[in-house]
Amino acid sequence: MLLVVLLSACGESVPVIPSGNWAQALPSGDRDVVELQIDASGAATARFGIDFETNPSQSVNYCASATVPRLVLDSAGKFDVSASMTGRGTGLTGGRPEPTAQFTGSVSGNTMTLTVTNVNGVWGRFTLTLGAPSKGVLICVD
Repeated sequence: MLLVVLLSACGESVPVIPSGNWAQALPSGDRDVVELQIDASGAATARFGIDFETNPSQSVNYCASATVPRLVLDSAGKFDVSASMTGRGTGLTGGRPEPTAQFTGSVSGNTMTLTVTNVNGVWGRFTLTLGAPSKGVLICVD
């Protein structure tokens, strides 16, 4: 009996963020893309994009994607994980790929706060909702 208890304690699972599409709620007609697609293992693909037609005051064009190996929550519902990120406007001169970014944040119910940080500091802060519709294709302006 003791062996069963010890084995079950060693196999304690780490809570992963609920799978599905997490996206930023944006005004009608806004074609920006900020979304995380998370699978059942907690692995995620992130997509970020700004559309200048709906955001003419945006000073930085960005179009980026990131691969997150596994998003897990601690007991307070927070996460902190390194991700591989590439794209234009990732914070480096000339839009060269930024190989490493830090994804930190928290999940409460169907709401996620997400901060993306790279070598130059905070790259973006977002609020995402589970089950929000995908915005589709990224619009990247050269």
